[in-house]
Amino acid sequence: METTFFNVASLLFIVFGILQIILFFKIWGMTNNVNEIKEIMKLKLKKECRESSGDCSCDDIKIGDLVVELRGENQFKVIGIPQKGKYECRKAGIDAPAEVFDRNEIEIFDKYWEK
Repeated sequence: METTFFNVASLLFIVFGILQIILFFKIWGMTNNVNEIKEIMKLKLKKECRESSGDCSCDDIKIGDLVVELRGENQFKVIGIPQKGKYECRKAGIDAPAEVFDRNEIEIFDKYWEK
């Protein structure tokens, strides 16, 4: 009787251990899927942003960033974002009136000079 109990208990522990290992690899595989979903969502967000306001990354320009106007290569500082895809800028170092640019008219200072 005791040997039967220990055989059944050991069999249950072995099955339980195997199921734990399978569960571990299933969860590990799901984390890879989450990373893939995250990358897909980033690409989708960038695509939506390009469609709505030209070629851009929606969150790449923030208030206080230095930007370059592509047309005249003038340097500006972002002082506000009145709406999505529009940036209110003032010439850096000069107390001049602010100008509003679309995202496709300006580029971040560092990225512009890397080209």
